[in-house]
Amino acid sequence: MDIERLPSAVEDLSTGFESFLKKIAVIRYGSDRLRLHGDGVNYIGLLHTPLGGLLEGKVAKVNKYDKSVGDLHAPLVTFTYAESNVRETVYNHVRNLRNKIHNAPKHSLLELMQYFRLASAAYLFATEENLLAIRSKIDPLFTYLSTIRDSYRKWEHKYVELLGEEKRNVLLDNWPDLQALEWRDEAEDNLNAGIPWEDQLSSTQPLQVATSPLRTSILGLPEAFQRLWLIGEAGAGKTTTLQRLAWSRAEELLNNGYLTKPIPVLISANQIDGKHPPRRIASELMKVDVVYIDKLMRDGKLWLMIDAFNEIASSEQEDARRDIQHLLLEFDDAPIVLTSRKYGFKSFLDIPVFEVLPLTDEMIHDYLVQHLPTKNEAEKLFDQLTSSESLLLDFARSPLMLRMLTQVVKDGRPPSNRGQLFRLFMNWIFSRERKTKQTETDVKAKCLSEVAFETLCVTMSETTFVINYCRGRRKKLNYVSHPLRHRQQQRQGLGHYT
Repeated sequence: MDIERLPSAVEDLSTGFESFLKKIAVIRYGSDRLRLHGDGVNYIGLLHTPLGGLLEGKVAKVNKYDKSVGDLHAPLVTFTYAESNVRETVYNHVRNLRNKIHNAPKHSLLELMQYFRLASAAYLFATEENLLAIRSKIDPLFTYLSTIRDSYRKWEHKYVELLGEEKRNVLLDNWPDLQALEWRDEAEDNLNAGIPWEDQLSSTQPLQVATSPLRTSILGLPEAFQRLWLIGEAGAGKTTTLQRLAWSRAEELLNNGYLTKPIPVLISANQIDGKHPPRRIASELMKVDVVYIDKLMRDGKLWLMIDAFNEIASSEQEDARRDIQHLLLEFDDAPIVLTSRKYGFKSFLDIPVFEVLPLTDEMIHDYLVQHLPTKNEAEKLFDQLTSSESLLLDFARSPLMLRMLTQVVKDGRPPSNRGQLFRLFMNWIFSRERKTKQTETDVKAKCLSEVAFETLCVTMSETTFVINYCRGRRKKLNYVSHPLRHRQQQRQGLGHYT
């Protein structure tokens, strides 16, 4: 060790602390021009503020004696001159350390090592206080977590916690997904009034429920089960639940600043195909290479969330199953949650299956309170739904249908029947689309009504009917699915695209 150069090295270390705090200021206030650069009239900006002001979190003024200009706060670290804790004492000592070393002609090795420890501690304390800001700027994993948190922040207060029930040997193989949302006119419903729906589905396989089914909050399931299926009807809240889980985990990791739990990676299953297996999609989402994704999975630090497995193209499903099975065998510690529609579901993994249960009256009430402008409106609508005359209460037990209801209800008065509800909701959707001028809503409405009618007229086991019918209608109307061909159609006067 060169003892002669040690004093200058410690002096440089303490002097550089001011520059280090200014780099942190760039990270934290890079988009705030006034705080970072000043306005040249009242403030000179953090980049020109001396160390004392940086520690206090106050932007230096052009004229520090001008009392008419208020303080502009921009905290970087926790500090007061009272030295009420070790952190403040270290910061204050480092503030004076440069002059202390420079003015004293000679220091013992013990003193210099003590000064070195103080200066190093100041850097470490400042880094700890700003760890999240620093990692969010330079670490792609934390950048991704910030994106997840911002994307799904809306569910922090607007999510109604759902219940799940464990199932075995699920489920109804020969009842297609489309019937999950099927509704009929009031007169048709009355034909089967009083007959349990289980008895009406004589051609279907009954649910085989565990003798003592586990019923619990869905948000708590990942803490109890490393791997699980989440199934439910269309609109039951599966996607929203995954988004809420992803947001909660991202918020926890970002607040902590350390990857103490697996990172949530939410993948829409319809993105999966032969060229885009889950690990590649995760790599693209997180902006890291696949080798690093494998390392995270091997260490149990990646939480795969695959949403709507039933939406994978039929031609790709077998490969997707094999790929997921291979992943879980290769990475024993990798947690995963998959969602799928309830009807037609078959589990190809030996993991627990939980069904999202319908909303209870209490959940419906909570949802209305959270989503309607006033509590009075929520109470009024809830009373309407739970009244003996209401035909919509069972319909409202689906989160999707309840959301539909809250979008079209006026003055606390719900539509009188399901048909009117659908009509009002589609009018609301079309009114939004007209603002973006995507395509002719009249054409869409006509196509949708024809699809709905024809769907009810055919045998529901012919699941490819809707796809073939839509393709035929698109061809007849000369629709195209790719926007790059829109200009060509416009030149030929052929109308719109979707």
